[in-house]
Amino acid sequence: MFDALFFDYTYPHMTLTSHAVAGAAVATLAPQNPILAFAFGFLSHYLLDAFPHGHYPLRSLIPSPKDKLKEDMTWGWNFVIDLFKMGADFLLGLGLAYLLFAAPNKSGMLAIMLGALAGTLPDPLHFVYWKLRQEPFISLSKFHLSIAATKDFDGDTKKTLLVEISAIVASILFAKLISL
Repeated sequence: MFDALFFDYTYPHMTLTSHAVAGAAVATLAPQNPILAFAFGFLSHYLLDAFPHGHYPLRSLIPSPKDKLKEDMTWGWNFVIDLFKMGADFLLGLGLAYLLFAAPNKSGMLAIMLGALAGTLPDPLHFVYWKLRQEPFISLSKFHLSIAATKDFDGDTKKTLLVEISAIVASILFAKLISL
């Protein structure tokens, strides 16, 4: 069951864990400027989504293969399961971001954690689009979908995990290199 919940990747975004870690890593560029760190984290989401990656399933997703902007999520028990899955993914990402970047940098902790949060933000904003279908969420979702990689590793758990782990390792190396 755990494998089916977390490792059967079929939904279009990298995990929130890798997005949070990458957001925190780029936020180390501006540890004394929370606004800039937030912006760097937010932009890092789109950079990661441009690379081919795999996806985990959302049971409440109503797919629309011909037009991704027409997709939606339904309320109900499946949504609760999805929310739990995404929440665990989000908290793992924030925890790793804290341990890797914020805890060692007490003076920049706020900016780094804002970068981690911002790194995950485009995915929940896409959910807001599904429910409201109004600006600025329409434009954000169009941009999000336009920049996302056209090739994915859905159904290939090994490649997906390799990409996720590589994104996290690359984020750590990036932060270490810029701190030299």
